[in-house]
Parts: sequence; C-alpha cells; structure tokens
Amino acid sequence: MKIIGLIEEYEEFGTLTTLYKIFKKFYNIKVVTSYKKILKNTGFTTLDKYLLHLAENSTDLLLIKLKPSEIFHKELKNMKFNILLLSDAKQFLNIGSIQTDNLVYNYDNYINNSFIREHRSNKYSFGLSYNADFFPSSIGLDFSNNQIMLCINKNISTLSGKNVESQEFLVKLNISVESKIYNILAAFICSLLLDIDLTSLIPQVELFLKEEKINV
Repeated sequence: MKIIGLIEEYEEFGTLTTLYKIFKKFYNIKVVTSYKKILKNTGFTTLDKYLLHLAENSTDLLLIKLKPSEIFHKELKNMKFNILLLSDAKQFLNIGSIQTDNLVYNYDNYINNSFIREHRSNKYSFGLSYNADFFPSSIGLDFSNNQIMLCINKNISTLSGKNVESQEFLVKLNISVESKIYNILAAFICSLLLDIDLTSLIPQVELFLKEEKINV
C-alpha cells in the first residue's frame, strides 16, 4: 500500500479533493482528513494496526491530510510516506521529523530554508515559475485558454524506479483554471510518481475539469 501525506493548512485550497477525484480512477483509495482521527475514530490502538487493516481490505493508496498541529505527532516518526506534498511551503518551516521518499512542494511559495534543502528525499517542485520542476509553459494571463501546455523540467523517478523524461504535453481545459492551477500541477506530479502514465492521466484530468465546469 502506498501512502501520500498532504500538509495543507486551509480547506479552501481544495487540494485533497482534487487528488482524490483523480486518483480514484487508478487506485482503491482511502482518504483520512486528519491524522489524529485515525486512532480516535477507528478503534485501532496503533497506526501499524490500522495500516495493516487497510492493506488486508485491498486499499492500495492511503491519502492522509496532516494539519499543522499534527506534524510533530510521535507516531509520525515511525511512519514513512511514499510522497509528502507541501501545498504551501511557507507555512511549514520544519518537517525534518517526517520520513518520505519523495518531497513535492509549491515552488512559488518556497522560502530558502534548510528544511527542504536538507531533507533526505527526492525533491520535486511545481509552480508557475520556469524554475520549478513542473510548470505551465504556455497559458493565457487570464488562465482562460481552452488548453494549457505543461512542462516537466527534469526527469522524474517513479516509485517503481521508472524514469519519466523531461517533456511538454497538452491538456484541454473547460474552465478557467486560475483557482485550481496549483492543485492540477500537484496532482500531475504525484500521479507520475505513482507510475500513472500520461496517456491515462491526461484524459482523467480533463474529465475532472469537465466535471468541475458542470458543478460551477
């Protein structure tokens, strides 16, 4: 079972919902909206027992949202994430105690602190800046174009060890993505790390955006 940790302070960012709606096509996913609720509401006395229960019930992807107050929980020191996603790097100045194979963070909110630079993990950034590892290379200033070109700026090593080479690809849009652009970028880079290939991923993201248009 693969585990993704999302560190995000504000509900209105909507990152958790975006990730879930895209991942559910490819994984039997379980979402936990607060780390503390695992032991409080499930009846399990330890985190290991809860994870074993999920694995035995065919859950193959666990998505956990970590609130700022939960980052230093003692049980997290014994847990290793496959991917740790920082939606707003400015809010979290120390995650050194959390173990992860891959650290994904918002480059546009990145401040040059040692907690990211020195963290022992593969690091991938996303943002609107051309200096990010994953960014939109062609998009209208008003974010209202009917398509967007996305650029992988450096090779990505997936969880299975495959290599996704630097490249550009096109995604069709049905809505203005200004409020969702960071969520979409984060979902893409996490999906690639999870070995979801672009030929399957792009249609799923486009479907998600189409459904968002209907629900507006």
